[in-house]
Amino acid sequence: MENKVQIVASGPDVSGDTLYDALLTLIFKAEQKIWIATPYFIPDESLAKALQLAARRGCEVSLLIPKKSNHFMADLARGSYIRELSQCGAKIYFYPQMLHAKAFLIDNDYAIIGSANFDMRSLLYNFEVGAVVYAQKEIEGLKKWFEERTTESQRGIGASSFITDLTEGIGRVLGPLI
Repeated sequence: MENKVQIVASGPDVSGDTLYDALLTLIFKAEQKIWIATPYFIPDESLAKALQLAARRGCEVSLLIPKKSNHFMADLARGSYIRELSQCGAKIYFYPQMLHAKAFLIDNDYAIIGSANFDMRSLLYNFEVGAVVYAQKEIEGLKKWFEERTTESQRGIGASSFITDLTEGIGRVLGPLI
């Protein structure tokens, strides 16, 4: 019998960083699309660069995040990462309400749904769990859910100013602490 779901734990009690490693591996493996839905987007430099490279090599990279989350500092810290990703051709969608979904879709072949946000504290230090899904029916359901949310969202990120760049730069430095 073929596995349709694999559970991957993450946290200080897990040897290695299996969930982080799975995300990074799938980003590099992607050929067509990478869709991410998360309330907090504060990747480390490796994940950020992997997403940028994916967008540059022609993968459709789409990020669905709340227009305003419930943590001001997380919103500040995400700004420079989102701008860099957008400059590489990624699609940024701002959902009008707080979005607590944590979902990751690769090429209609893999999905990860779980408790981890796309930030380093969540991926490396918190006790989290992710379900890696291989079943096509569930992947199609997630794809439909994602598409419905993006139609309800504002697309694109506005231009930045010196003050925006400065504050987002400070947020980026503080991001790993958030």
